[in-house]
Amino acid sequence: MTALGTSALLVACEGGGSDSPAGRTTGAAPSAPPATIAQVVPEKSDLATLQAAVAYVDDGSDEKLMRLLAEAGDKTLFAPNNAAFDKLALDLIGPGSKAADLLKPEYKDDLRDVLRSNLLAGRIIQSTLVTNSTLTVTLGSESGTGTGT
Repeated sequence: MTALGTSALLVACEGGGSDSPAGRTTGAAPSAPPATIAQVVPEKSDLATLQAAVAYVDDGSDEKLMRLLAEAGDKTLFAPNNAAFDKLALDLIGPGSKAADLLKPEYKDDLRDVLRSNLLAGRIIQSTLVTNSTLTVTLGSESGTGTGT
């Protein structure tokens, strides 16, 4: 599997349970439930390719990644930006390739694997990440580990 070695945005969403800050009340009017990753991604123009890629890998699949991103619960997506998908295309396909080239049937399984490997259970705060730390992937696919750089 190819890892995305360029810029990615960390998108962490809280589940809103009673132990999370989003689930606590302060006597004020109740706040809106926390946003899900599926709600946050369309708001970011530099994640347009990510949104297209998720829709593409979900098409015709029994396993719906978008449904997982839309569910409440603590999870973190290392969201590859548009430039990261261009880099992935170069690495996976070769010179002259662009992100749009990944949206072809012959790369669908690879693209699905990359997207699933970037989704982790739990809320990870960017400031707590350490270069070359190992994270366990527990959402979107079988459990596995990845090394952050």
